[in-house]
Amino acid sequence: MQARAAQRRDSLLDAAARLLAERGYEAITTNAIAREASAAVGTVYDYFPNKDAVLAALLERYRQRLEQLLLRTLAEAGGADLDGLVDHGVRAFARFYREETGYAELWLGSQLTGPLRSAGAAWGERFGGLLGALVAERLGVDPSRARVIALTFVHATSAVVTLALGRPPAEQAALVDEAVALGQGYLRQVAS
Repeated sequence: MQARAAQRRDSLLDAAARLLAERGYEAITTNAIAREASAAVGTVYDYFPNKDAVLAALLERYRQRLEQLLLRTLAEAGGADLDGLVDHGVRAFARFYREETGYAELWLGSQLTGPLRSAGAAWGERFGGLLGALVAERLGVDPSRARVIALTFVHATSAVVTLALGRPPAEQAALVDEAVALGQGYLRQVAS
């Protein structure tokens, strides 16, 4: 029974993700999610109290997927120097944005409402903490300063990757290159 409930919940989140990718943030309603999932609207309310709760759960699912991707990417590039880690990490993040189109729509839309803004802020704090440990280790700086450096790095490179969305492929690639250069230059400056 629990497996079936988890599967139904996931199907509702999948439906919301498809709607985000195909029609954008504004198209998300509980009725639209129910239609997309071939479910009754009451089923949506069985799992989520409102649209914001669906979107917060979807944002959390994306955060978990992105975290796993980044941790795997950084582990695979573990022997690389700092510039190499930044290159691998920023490019993995950009690839996630391109491949998970619902994520981009949700992340951009999440800045609009209170509960989703809180979820987005928690996301930034989580990644800042994860990368802060790496920054403290690699740069030999105090953990509290490393956390601030990591937050700055995450938000600055994320802003440039976000800018790349929807651009022609060549310009998108150039902007991702610039996000990598921005992150590398910032961390080099901090290390000196």
